Amino acid sequence: MVRRGVDLFLKLPPRDLAYGTVMGSALLGLWLIGIDPSAAWQRIMLASSLSLVVMLAQPSNYWRAIRSEFGSGMALAAAFAVLAMALLHSSQLLLAWRNPEAMNLVARDASAMPSSTWVVVLVSAAVFNFLFVFLVAMRLVNKLRDQARHDPLTGLLNRRAMSHVLASEWLRLQRGGPSFTLIGVDLDHFKRINDQHGHAGGDEVLREVARRLKGALRPIDRLARMGGEELMVLLPGCEAPAAGQEAALRLRAVLNQAPVALGAGLHLAVTASWGVAGPQAQDSGFDAVIARADAALYQAKATGRDRVVLAGLAASA
Repeated sequence: MVRRGVDLFLKLPPRDLAYGTVMGSALLGLWLIGIDPSAAWQRIMLASSLSLVVMLAQPSNYWRAIRSEFGSGMALAAAFAVLAMALLHSSQLLLAWRNPEAMNLVARDASAMPSSTWVVVLVSAAVFNFLFVFLVAMRLVNKLRDQARHDPLTGLLNRRAMSHVLASEWLRLQRGGPSFTLIGVDLDHFKRINDQHGHAGGDEVLREVARRLKGALRPIDRLARMGGEELMVLLPGCEAPAAGQEAALRLRAVLNQAPVALGAGLHLAVTASWGVAGPQAQDSGFDAVIARADAALYQAKATGRDRVVLAGLAASA
């Protein structure tokens, strides 16, 4: 049952048939052995054998799952707890096989068990339980941190998270690192979409736009929802604003490639205005880059919408 709980916690595929088989085998074996005190060593061997099978089956799945979500340190701690309990069951299995009478005595009087065995039992149980309580707490903290950084509707970074990312990029630039380009995005006539199709329709448009743009970006690029229908794209390492303009044109083509499906056979053509800007020598911070990208974006809207404007240059359809 512990293994099944761990499977659920780590989002691993359920193995109810395998676990049911183990539990059924244990019950059948205990029934066949019976409750005779002189057969306690056989029950201990059965329990230890099945416990080893359950604990050591497919350990790599648990290692990968814990390491990917919580880090290698927590994976090592889990491996230590499981290994300690496996050694305990192995020693019980070996002792029951080599000295049945000693195990029968332990079954009648627990004080006959060596103190070192009790230490292993208590330590491994404490580590195991503390470990998973800590993992639950870590998951809750990570979930709260993720919610604080991401927009709940689109799953994109929010304004605060994007500001932290931009601050890091700006520091890297000041230390002689590569430059970056910002692309401001504003959906055209979004109020009209909300008025005609309701907020549910507007939400679906935002989700689909976010999905398309995110799918067209590199893994190192960042896409954020800055508020309402305004998005922002960060292109790290894109030092030439003209290259950022080409990237914006590609994103515009991805957005315009097909209407957005709103259900009930309704499809809506969605366009956006785009403003592109990069850092300049006189900038005192990344806010200046955002301001230029916004200015280019407003120029794109003022000159007809559905176009890309590079800060300081004329609009290009």
